[in-house]
Amino acid sequence: MCTPDTDREYNETVKFIRDIPKFAEKHSPDVTRGYLHTLQNPDLCAPIVHVAGTNGKGSVCNYLASILSCAGYRTALFTSPHLVDIRERMRIDGNMIPKAGFVRLCGKVKRLCTPLPTFFEFLFLVAMLWFREQKPDVIVLEVGLGGRLDATNSVSHTAVSVITRIGLDHMQYLGNTAAAIAGEKAGILRGGTPAVFLDTPDEAYRVIQRRAKTVGAPFRVVRHSDYHGSLCGDSVLLSCHEDGFEDLSVQLHSPALYQAENASLAIAAARLLDGQGFRVPEKSIREGICKAVWPGRMESIAPRFYVDGGHNDDGIHAFLASVSAMAAAEQGGHRVLLFSAVRDKQYGKELRAIAASGLFGEIVTAPLEDPRGASGGELQGAVRSALAVVRGKAAADLTGDSTILYDTDELPEVTQYACVRDAAAALMERLRSEPQTIVFAAGSLYLAGELERYRQDFIHDQF
Repeated sequence: MCTPDTDREYNETVKFIRDIPKFAEKHSPDVTRGYLHTLQNPDLCAPIVHVAGTNGKGSVCNYLASILSCAGYRTALFTSPHLVDIRERMRIDGNMIPKAGFVRLCGKVKRLCTPLPTFFEFLFLVAMLWFREQKPDVIVLEVGLGGRLDATNSVSHTAVSVITRIGLDHMQYLGNTAAAIAGEKAGILRGGTPAVFLDTPDEAYRVIQRRAKTVGAPFRVVRHSDYHGSLCGDSVLLSCHEDGFEDLSVQLHSPALYQAENASLAIAAARLLDGQGFRVPEKSIREGICKAVWPGRMESIAPRFYVDGGHNDDGIHAFLASVSAMAAAEQGGHRVLLFSAVRDKQYGKELRAIAASGLFGEIVTAPLEDPRGASGGELQGAVRSALAVVRGKAAADLTGDSTILYDTDELPEVTQYACVRDAAAALMERLRSEPQTIVFAAGSLYLAGELERYRQDFIHDQF
């Protein structure tokens, strides 16, 4: 149980960590490796599954951790970002690090590691120290940004490498093409360490495959033809085929069609671990996939209110594909989108795809609490600009999907709120009185985090 002193120390520690970006500079993996050495190499405490990619990293990590826990292994999980509590980033079998332990280990990193680690490095080091204390059987480790130069790439050894879908994001750091970004992500591949990656997009696939062959990493390619996801109520039925294994059918705890791909990558990774000192039976794979829940990924936070963390071009298109499937199944209903974004994302392009999809009768905007968030005026301007473009173009020109066509005579209404909390409260009230209305929220993981926090405050009280 937390005491008032523990809560106070914890809040002070979190404030210190949040302030780190003001006075810590980006370091190379060599510097992070030095920190690990100073801390007596906590990364050697258990085999590591290392997961990189643009979209789906957290979901793949979560599915895989759930599979391994169901197989009876004490499983450590490190992911980012968090939605509500900074301790979400480090878990053992689904349980977050206790506040007292977090405070203690943060103090140790602060005391021993100089110069001061960056925000992400600091949390990574705290996680590795806690994992060593907890003696897990395996660690599932999500890359923060990129791969080649990421702090997590400082670990000494990895058992399996996974690379999820590559898209155009963080281009100011990773490059302006899928090939360039794939080259950075492929930096986690190591000689002798088995790897799993997708066969699409082709430009990225060729780069990753070439890197795997160059370093001598045996690899398994998950092809689009190897799996199929179909909407089944508020979940997705995944059918998965892999040579040498029985075909698998399992229900995913989400209506997000894109999770079929992420779950398939996790299944392939689990099967690679099987035989490397691990035993992962098919029963555990089915159970782990079925039980896994990952907040903020087409998550139902209340009846008819879905929150998705889609925040880049590929993420938004994946989100729209799921909404389209849900719309077809519902055969009607008034769909409202709550949208917000941070300034450093290409949210204007995302809004053009959203407007062109014809899936929403109303678009609601609200600025985020985070200082990086786009202002209310910026969001409104981007929405109106997107709608103006749609008026003059066929939807297929914007989305690349000629099956999604928009009736330009029925453009969505546009509504603005001063903050996400006000927008959420108003939309929740509408859901009470409008049984045909369905609300979706997308555009930023920060938006998903704010809604998650407000749900704890009042959303469930509304029903």
